[in-house]
Amino acid sequence: MTAGQIGSEVPFNMNQSKLIWGHRAFFAAIIAWYGFLGLGAMIWNQGGLTGTDKSQLLEIGIIGLIPLAGLILTFLGSPETYFRRITPIARYFAAYVFVKYGFSKLEGGQFYILDSELDKPMGSVSPLWLTWYFFSYSEIYGGIIAGVQIIGGILLVFQRTALLGACLLVPVAGNIILIDIFYGIHGPIPIILMLAAALFIVISERAPELIDLFWNNRSTVRVKWGGWVGRSIFFLFLVLNLGALAALKLHPPGTPLDGTWTMAEVHPNEVAAQVPPTIFFEKNRHFCVFKDRTGAYKKNEFEVDPKTQTISIWSLTGWDMDGSKTRGDKIFEGTYMLMGNVLQLRGAYGNDQATLLLVKKAPLIPGS
Repeated sequence: MTAGQIGSEVPFNMNQSKLIWGHRAFFAAIIAWYGFLGLGAMIWNQGGLTGTDKSQLLEIGIIGLIPLAGLILTFLGSPETYFRRITPIARYFAAYVFVKYGFSKLEGGQFYILDSELDKPMGSVSPLWLTWYFFSYSEIYGGIIAGVQIIGGILLVFQRTALLGACLLVPVAGNIILIDIFYGIHGPIPIILMLAAALFIVISERAPELIDLFWNNRSTVRVKWGGWVGRSIFFLFLVLNLGALAALKLHPPGTPLDGTWTMAEVHPNEVAAQVPPTIFFEKNRHFCVFKDRTGAYKKNEFEVDPKTQTISIWSLTGWDMDGSKTRGDKIFEGTYMLMGNVLQLRGAYGNDQATLLLVKKAPLIPGS
């Protein structure tokens, strides 16, 4: 095949009959998903839809016609005719959506965090705004993502560059699908799945060449011993890392005090002014954070001995070049006693003897 033939249409030489049934199943699943969304909107809102809700449902309904049209096309004509029809539709649909989303990011419609959401504690922020806060932190990163979507969408418009655009956008679409699923952002999943299917349709036209490129072709560099030696070293380190991970799962490096504790009682009262109202014993980190009454946070180091139930806390002044902590003055030294969600600390707090009672808070889960 010459360079000029790469962008032109070529016969589809995969098993079209089996592939077309896969397309039918996918289109049917998308239609069922849209039907579920529409039924859910009618039940949950009980007909009381606002203008914004109606416009969104109208947009979803219009987009929902695409898989319906695709399903109908699978039954019209031969498989060759179907693929000649569906491929340009898939290209133009994916191009439109990616370019639209790309410009939306540049215009502030996406990757933008509301001031009201910024004012909330992180533990109460929804998964959607938590994700957008992360992506909106760097305007350059958001611009790069937008540029990839716009350029990839434009490449899909032209037959010669469609495969390049699809290969560029596949990891983008895959990453979006994973984020939407595992961060609980379920609304865009249908259209994202349709985008992934459109890219698959474009790429499947060139599947034999891609298989040859990424699987059948081997490196022309000849090595006498580097191959098996390199693989042996790799798998050795892999086994060691898996063993270390299993050991951490069986014997977590945390302490019995890990968690967030709020001060309930302080004896004597004269010491209360020195004691922070909240102490965070950070999980697996062996340092704790004091939150004082002004809302300031101060990081300290602590050590516990579960056998003797003793605890020591030092101020943390910095980190040495080797990564070890630099300890300052000792803040507390004494014993601890755990009684369910109640922690009692008894010992020397600074220059005074004190007894502290703390209550453990439930772990914060973002969006809860």
